[in-house]
Amino acid sequence: MQIGRNTISSLKRNTIRNLLVGIVLVSLIAATTIAMMVHATTDIKKKEYQDQYGAKVTIQTDMSVLMEQYAEVGRIASMPATSHAIKEALSQSSAVDHSDLIYRSFLVNENLASVGTETVYQPTSNGNIAAGLTPKAQLIGVNNPSIMPGFAMGTRTLVEGTMFTSDGEVIVSEAFAAANKLAVGTTFKAELHPYLPQMNFTITGLFQDKTKTEKKYPDYLNSDNEILMSSNTLKVYSEYIQSDALVSLDATYYLKDASTLEQFIDQAHEIGLDRVYTLAPDAQAYQENVAPFATLQSMTSHYLWYVLPIGALVLLAFSAFNTYRRSNELIVLRTAGMRKSRIIRSYLYESLTLLIVSLSVGLGIGYALAQPATSLLSKVGYARGENVTIVSPLINTAEPMSYTLNLNAPAIINTALISIALVILVSSLGIVYTLYYEPRHMFTERSS
Repeated sequence: MQIGRNTISSLKRNTIRNLLVGIVLVSLIAATTIAMMVHATTDIKKKEYQDQYGAKVTIQTDMSVLMEQYAEVGRIASMPATSHAIKEALSQSSAVDHSDLIYRSFLVNENLASVGTETVYQPTSNGNIAAGLTPKAQLIGVNNPSIMPGFAMGTRTLVEGTMFTSDGEVIVSEAFAAANKLAVGTTFKAELHPYLPQMNFTITGLFQDKTKTEKKYPDYLNSDNEILMSSNTLKVYSEYIQSDALVSLDATYYLKDASTLEQFIDQAHEIGLDRVYTLAPDAQAYQENVAPFATLQSMTSHYLWYVLPIGALVLLAFSAFNTYRRSNELIVLRTAGMRKSRIIRSYLYESLTLLIVSLSVGLGIGYALAQPATSLLSKVGYARGENVTIVSPLINTAEPMSYTLNLNAPAIINTALISIALVILVSSLGIVYTLYYEPRHMFTERSS
């Protein structure tokens, strides 16, 4: 009780000096709180990304291997193709929970018309380039109807007939059927190349498409000109002509456990995947969901590394000045017979009181300023071209990101630990001075 009264009395006697120390301490704690909130939010975003996208992987170029090739030979070799067989084999791996396989090709029938008014020819990425043909429609084969474009988002609905269930069955848009006088139950021949066998397609359903395709694209990229079917329909045809050139395959794999990714990559290379390729989570999802926060985290960390050492030096200077100004008080207390341990306890109680008050105020100020401060940093980074933007896939524009920062238990604990370290720094000089100097030394130093 007596020590408590002495602590309050001592704090009152040194109000100005303690106030200056408190202001510096509160500023440092507020800055630390902001940084820790950014770190906490980034960790949450990374966890969300890992949960949502970490187990979702696709075949991607391994840039490190490309750079090694460039360093060795001074150029980057042409990219080897990955066969459909390798992609299909990976979908059967024991590490894979399920996979999305989308086969694509183009229909080039001269007797069929595309929906739309564009007549611009745009080269395709398959063998139709060599033939010099203009595609009339896209052929899209999926191994799971739930991944068919448009249906999950509600831009497409089946308005007549049923979904395809067997190889050779397809669904087409109402507009495409009307343009070519097709109906449910009609069978027509599909030509992928004039010198290769044709395919027979039977229409089982018609869908309505509400997607608006921009006029800058040629007709065959109009969403009304998509013919949907099972992946096996195009897979069988590709195997029949013994070529992957006319039919492309996009594969997405969902691992049972994201931690098995490295083993899955090794397995892929053993199966035959070229070393220039690897398997990695969705890069675009990372750029949109995590990268902005990671960049902001890096920025606040750098600022904190500058602010904390400077603030610590300022606190040390205040502490040294405060200890020197209180040496008379120490002389009187020590001469009166007060033990060093009691004086040190008094120092510790003062520091503890300063810590509690500064931590409470600093956390409050930091929490209040975190959102506007990091919004400002986001705008600064956006102006400098740094990756602190959210990209909207719908409007394809970038702007400073919108987010909500989190002040969770780890952030509070880390801030408190840094605050304790700073307060220990503040009180250390007084404790050392008390332990080292005897009253006669204090008298000597004061009189010199």
